[in-house]
Amino acid sequence: AQLVAKWAGGPMELGLAVIFGLHSVCSICLTLLNKQLAEEIPFPLTIVLFQCLASIPFTLIANARFNQIKTIRTSHLPGALLISVLFISCLASSLLGLKRVHVPMVVVGKNLGPFWTALLETVILKAPLNPRTLFSLLIGVLGSTLYAMGDANSDLEGLFWVGSNALLVAFTSVSEKYVVRNVDQAALGFSLYRNAVAIPLLWILMTVGMENFGGALEAFSKASSFCWSVFAASTVFSAAAGLFIFTLQGRVSATTTQIASLCYKLATTVLSLVVFPQARKDLGWMAVLGYSLSTLSVALYVFLPALPAKRVATKNAGQSPRIKP
Repeated sequence: AQLVAKWAGGPMELGLAVIFGLHSVCSICLTLLNKQLAEEIPFPLTIVLFQCLASIPFTLIANARFNQIKTIRTSHLPGALLISVLFISCLASSLLGLKRVHVPMVVVGKNLGPFWTALLETVILKAPLNPRTLFSLLIGVLGSTLYAMGDANSDLEGLFWVGSNALLVAFTSVSEKYVVRNVDQAALGFSLYRNAVAIPLLWILMTVGMENFGGALEAFSKASSFCWSVFAASTVFSAAAGLFIFTLQGRVSATTTQIASLCYKLATTVLSLVVFPQARKDLGWMAVLGYSLSTLSVALYVFLPALPAKRVATKNAGQSPRIKP
């Protein structure tokens, strides 16, 4: 209990392994819960809106216990707006993808995330990109392509949303890393920013007709008690996942968080095949081969580090400019 409860200044004083473990549990559960929600309530913007509304009280309650959120300043608004827009885009595209394809397809699609993340880190954060790292991530791209060809449930619209989500997640990971590095705020503060700013943005999108809010309310009103339980659980895991990812973004590289995410997405795949048995019937040998290559790309990235890139990364550490609070 003392291990989990100790907080200091910005990030939680937990070992990285523990934080990654907690984030993995939240991520796995959130993916499976959102899959169930997407199948029963086809209104992704409304789902995200309600999750944001429900996440804010959890954040404030946590802050009342740990007193972590720092002074809120107007200079933080650009960063808050950026992470909120990307947060909405990621969740909405994920829900749209989960509605049309099986969870393994979503997981394999996310294997494109580290590839894009590494490139974006090189361009935006000036991080070094080692050829061996690039090679391992390209294998992941090949695996994703083979899987899409071997999954009988794949369709163009579903593939579009999965691919879009992979690119958005990569850009979000790098952007959150940049914001965390340059804005003087704690993990709970960033989580509060992301959810609070997302609410008016979502309302504007629905006001201009991007989603039928009345139809969404009707769907929620007719939802079963099980669906409401799924939604309540997804809200808790969404709030916790946001807190842990902002903590990690302040302590490790964006690509590292993506690779770690892929590792525990393997557990998501196994559980999804149990919870959603139809997926097992749609997977052919090419899909299995593609998934294996995607997993191999993760192993190559983790176990074949390049010393020259490490030296450059150490040399450049902490050199990015900071925005004055």
